[in-house]
Amino acid sequence: MDDNLKRIVSEATRVCRERGQKVDPYVVAYVTSLEDARGALRQLVPDVSLEAGPISSEAVAVIGGHVASLVGNSRDPRIRTAMMQVLMEVAYKQQRELIEKETAEQQERAGMLQRAVAGPRALRGNTPDAYDKFYKLVLEAVAVEAGLDLAVSDPTANAELRAALESVFPVSAVARFVTLSEGERLTQLAELARICTGICLYNRSCGAGGSALPASAASYLPQAQRLLRDISRCCVEVNEQLAQLQVMLGRLPPQPPAAAAAAGAEGEEGADGAEEPADVAERRRQLHAEILNRGQALQLFESLSADLGEGLEAAQQLDAELEQLLVAVAQAVGGSAAVPKDTVYPLFDRLGALHAGLHQELRLLVVRQRLYDELTELSVLVPGSVLAGGEGGAAAGGKKTTGTSTASAAGSRVASASAAGQPPSAAAAIEALAEQLDEVTLAGLDALASAPPPAAAAAAEGEDGGGAAASPAAAAPALEYIRPASHSQLQPGLALAGFCPGAVGVQPPAAGGVALLRRANPRLGYLAFGDKVYGFSSNAAMRSFMSDPAGVLAGVGGAVAAEPLLARPLGLPPPAPSADVHIVLQAMSGPLKVDFGCQTPVHFLERHIDKDYEWNVWALRRRALALANLRNKATHSAQTAESHFKRENETQVWKPREAVVQTRVTKGQAMPRKLQYVAGLRGAADVKMNVVRLELDLGQPHQH
Repeated sequence: MDDNLKRIVSEATRVCRERGQKVDPYVVAYVTSLEDARGALRQLVPDVSLEAGPISSEAVAVIGGHVASLVGNSRDPRIRTAMMQVLMEVAYKQQRELIEKETAEQQERAGMLQRAVAGPRALRGNTPDAYDKFYKLVLEAVAVEAGLDLAVSDPTANAELRAALESVFPVSAVARFVTLSEGERLTQLAELARICTGICLYNRSCGAGGSALPASAASYLPQAQRLLRDISRCCVEVNEQLAQLQVMLGRLPPQPPAAAAAAGAEGEEGADGAEEPADVAERRRQLHAEILNRGQALQLFESLSADLGEGLEAAQQLDAELEQLLVAVAQAVGGSAAVPKDTVYPLFDRLGALHAGLHQELRLLVVRQRLYDELTELSVLVPGSVLAGGEGGAAAGGKKTTGTSTASAAGSRVASASAAGQPPSAAAAIEALAEQLDEVTLAGLDALASAPPPAAAAAAEGEDGGGAAASPAAAAPALEYIRPASHSQLQPGLALAGFCPGAVGVQPPAAGGVALLRRANPRLGYLAFGDKVYGFSSNAAMRSFMSDPAGVLAGVGGAVAAEPLLARPLGLPPPAPSADVHIVLQAMSGPLKVDFGCQTPVHFLERHIDKDYEWNVWALRRRALALANLRNKATHSAQTAESHFKRENETQVWKPREAVVQTRVTKGQAMPRKLQYVAGLRGAADVKMNVVRLELDLGQPHQH
C-alpha cells in the first residue's frame, strides 16, 4: 500500500504543480485513500486497489489525474472536510512529537547531571573548593529535576534556590551523601527537588520570593477558562450553522422515489417516476456536504472542549489541594524559628509534586491553544459556501415538514423566511428543529417500559400507523429509555458523537452517497441499546430506532461505507484500513519524490531601451541647428561625356613577386667529444704528472 500510495501522491502533486496549485501531500494521500475506500478507484481502473498489489504506470497516471482534479477544488466541502480531518491529525502528531522531544531533552539533561552527581568519582578531592564545586553540581541537578531552569541562568533565582537547598541539604551533608549508593543518591536527589520546590512555593505565598518558579495556577486558570469560553463560542456558532443548513435542506422539494432509489435508500413521496432536476440535486448534494463539514468541525471543537475541560478540572483540583497544603504549612511553621523536619518535609514534598502536575497542565494548555488556532483556521467558511453570503438562501423553494403535530411560532417564521427566499436566523432554525415528544412516541415509550422489547417495538410501530411486523433484530439487546437531565445540553458520552442514527441510517443520502448529519435533540431524551446511548433529532427517527435498532445501525454502517468521511465525525472506525488517517500518515512518513521539470525563459524581463535617446538639451539644440542649416543647402551636380574625358585618371600596377626556388640541404650536428688522460707518467725525473683534458669539436656543419 505504501508504495502505491506514494506513487499516486507523486503523480497528483506533479499535476497540481503544473496547474499552479499548491497542495499538501498529506491531503492528497488521504483523499486517495478515501476514494479507494468508497470504490471510486475501481470505477476508474477495474480491479485496482491500494492493497491489491503494484499498480501499473498507466493506472497511476489516471488515478493521479482524478485525485488532482479533486484536491484542486479547494472550495468543495468534501475536500475541506478531508483537509480538516487529516491536518488536525497532523497538528496533533506534531504537538505530541514536540512535547516528547522537549521531555526527552529535559530527561537527557537531568540524566547527565544525575550521573555526574551519583557517579563513583563525583567528588574529586577533599578540599573546600572540591566540596563547593560538587555542591553547585547538586544545585544544578536539583534545578533541572524540579523544572526550575531559570535558577540555572538567573542569579536571583539561583540564590533563592540555593538558600532553600541549604536549609534542607547543607554543605556539611555532602560528606555523608557521597557515601551512599548510586540508587540512594538518585532517590534523595528527586526528593530534594520536590522539597526545594515546596519551600519556594511557601516563600512565594508569604511574599518573600518565588522568582525561581514558573507561572503558577493563578495565571493558568484564567487562560484555560478564556480558551474554554472561546471554544464554547465556536461550538455554539457551528451548531447554529448546522441548524441553518438543515432548515435550508428542508426547503428543497421532496426527493422523488426514483432519485431516492438511485441513491440507495427509500425516498419520500413525490411525483410518479419523476427525476429530480439537476440544479436541485446539486443543491441537495452541496447542502449534505456542507452539513458534513460543519458536523466534523463541531465534533472537533467539542472534543477539544472536553479535553480542555478535563484538564481545567484537574488543574482546579491540584490548585485547591495546593492552597490547602500551603495553609497547613503556614500553621505548622507559624512563628517558630525551628520546626521538626518530620512535620514539614512531607508537606513540602507534596507541594513540589502538585506544582509539577500544574506545570504539566500549563504545557498542555499551550498545546491546546495551538490546536484551537489550527482548527479555527481550518473550519472557516469558504467563499463558495451557502452560508458565506446572502445568496445562500435563494435555493429552490419548498415548505419543510418536520413530522411533528405541534406547530410553533418558530416554524411559521422559518416557513415565511423560506417563502421569501432568505436564510433563517440561527435562533429560529434551532428552535424550529427542537421538537417535543409527540403522542405517538410517548405511547411507544410507555409500551417499551411496560413490555418486553419485541412487544414494545410492535406497539411503537402500531401506534405509528405502519402496521408492519416487528423486526427480529429488535428483540435483543433490550432498549431502555433515559430521560434527559437538561433540555439545552446533550448528555456527555453519547454514541455517534451526539448525532442522530436515524438521520444517517434511514433518510436517503444525496447524490454521491453523502448522508445527512443531524444533531440529537436533548428534549426528546435518549435510548440505551446494548452498552451505548443514542440521541435522536426527531420523533420519526426515534420511532424508527425503536422499531428496528439493528437495522438503523446497519444503515449507519452502509452510509459510512458509501462516504468514509462520516467515520470520524461519528466516532466510528473507517470502513477500510486504507481510509484510516493514522495509517495514511504512517505511510507518508518517509521521503516523497516527485518528478517535476521547469523551463527557464531567455529573458525574465523584457527591456525596452531606446538607443537613440538623448538626454542633453544642448546636444538636441546642436542637432536641431544642423538639421535646420542642412535644409538651406543645395547640392548641384552635372557630368557630360566631354568632362569625363578631361578627368585625370591614374593607374597603379603591382609587379608580380619574384619566385625563388630553394633546394633541400642535408646537414647534421654532433656534440663535442671530451677526452681526459694522465700525462707525465714516463720520462725523466723532472717530468711531473698532470691531467690533460681535451674537447674535440669535430664534424660540425661549419667545418664541411
